[in-house]
Amino acid sequence: MLVSPSFLYRGEPATVSGSLLPAPSSSLPAPSSVLSDTALATRLSYFLWAGPPDTRLLDLARDGRLRPALSSEVDRLLADPRANRFIQNFTGQWLLVRNLRLRTPDPALFPDWTPDLAASLEQEVLRFVGDFLVNDRPVTELLTARDTFMDARVAAHYGVALPPAASSATSAASSATPTAFVRAPLPEGRRAGLLGLPGILAVSSYPNRTSPVLRGKFVLEQILGTPPPPPPPNIPSLSEEAHDDAAPQTLRQRLEQHRAAPSCAACHAFIDPLGFSLEGFAADGRVRTEDGGQPLDTEGRLDTGETVRSAEDLSAVLAATRADQFRLQLATQLLTFALGRGTDYYDRPALARILREARADGDTLPAYLHAITRSFPFQNQRPPDAPPPAKENPNLVAKL
Repeated sequence: MLVSPSFLYRGEPATVSGSLLPAPSSSLPAPSSVLSDTALATRLSYFLWAGPPDTRLLDLARDGRLRPALSSEVDRLLADPRANRFIQNFTGQWLLVRNLRLRTPDPALFPDWTPDLAASLEQEVLRFVGDFLVNDRPVTELLTARDTFMDARVAAHYGVALPPAASSATSAASSATPTAFVRAPLPEGRRAGLLGLPGILAVSSYPNRTSPVLRGKFVLEQILGTPPPPPPPNIPSLSEEAHDDAAPQTLRQRLEQHRAAPSCAACHAFIDPLGFSLEGFAADGRVRTEDGGQPLDTEGRLDTGETVRSAEDLSAVLAATRADQFRLQLATQLLTFALGRGTDYYDRPALARILREARADGDTLPAYLHAITRSFPFQNQRPPDAPPPAKENPNLVAKL
C-alpha cells in the first residue's frame, strides 16, 4: 500500500474518462477532460487550504451543487484561517522568501543576522502579501505600498520604534509567529512595496554581499515574468576574477568589467540598472551609503529610458509603465500554483480571460483567485493519454 500511486499522489478523475472537450473558442487546441465535482473540490481545497476538502465541500460535490456555489465557496475558504497556508506556500514559492531560513551570512559582516531575524523577515513578507487577501487592495499596490508589518526584531532591523499594537491591524498570513506583528509605515525614503522589504532584498543577494545582477534578475523573473537568458559559458564570476592594486573598489565598477565584454553587454544593459537602484540596501536589507569605503552610486537608467535611484523610484516606474506585465506575472504564478504545473502557450487565452475578469472585479488578489477557479485550466485536465498539443500557431494566439 505504501508504494501505491493512489496512496502517494492526489488523483483528479475526469467526469467521463477520455472524453475530450473543446477549449474556449479563442484557445489553441488542447484536448481536456472536465474534472469531476469531487476532483474540483479537491483541487480547490488544495489550492486555497493546502489540504483536503472539508465536509461542506464534499457534500456540495456529491450533490452536484459545487459549480453553482463555486464563488461563495471560494469566499468561504478565503475567510477561513486555513487560507493562511495559501499565503505561506504561494508567497514562499513566488518570491523565494522561504529561502531566507537557509541563509548563513558571515557573522563578522552581519553580526545581527540570526535564524530568528530571518524568520521575522519572512513573516513580514507573508503578512504584507496576506494583507492583500483580507483587505481587497489593488494588486499594483504590491509594488507601491508604504506600509508593512513589523515585530520587535523587524523594527530594530529597520532602525525604527515599534508602533503600539493598539493602532494596528494584523493580516492573514502564516500561523505561528515568534513575536506579535503590528501594521507600521515603511521608513521614509528609498523603500516602497515588495522591493523595499528587507526579506526580498536579502533573498535576492548573496549571503555576504549584494549583487545588482541577482537583484535585477529577481525583478525581471519574479516581478515582471521576463527571465533573462542564461549567461554565456566560461564567464567568471566577480569573485573569481583577478584584481590588482589598481582595480576598482565598488561592486558597480567591477561589474563594468563584465559589461565590457560584447557577449555580456546586451543582457547586463537591462539587468544591471534594475539592480543598481537597489544598491542602497546591504545584503541583509538594511540601508547603506557606502560600498568598499566609497560612496554608493545607485543610479540606473532603464532600457525604457527612466532613471531610478531607489526601490521607491523603481517601484513607482514599474507601477506606472509595467503594471500590466506585473498583473500577467501574478496571474501566471497563481495559475501555476493552482495547477501544480507550469503554464504553456495553450494557457494564454485562459490567462487573458483571468486578467480581464480580475480587473473588472476590482483588480484585487481575491478577484484573481476567483477568476482562476472559474478558468478552463482549473476546471479541466489533460488526460494522461491525450496527444501532445498542436504546435503554436501565431495566428491563433490571443494577445494578452
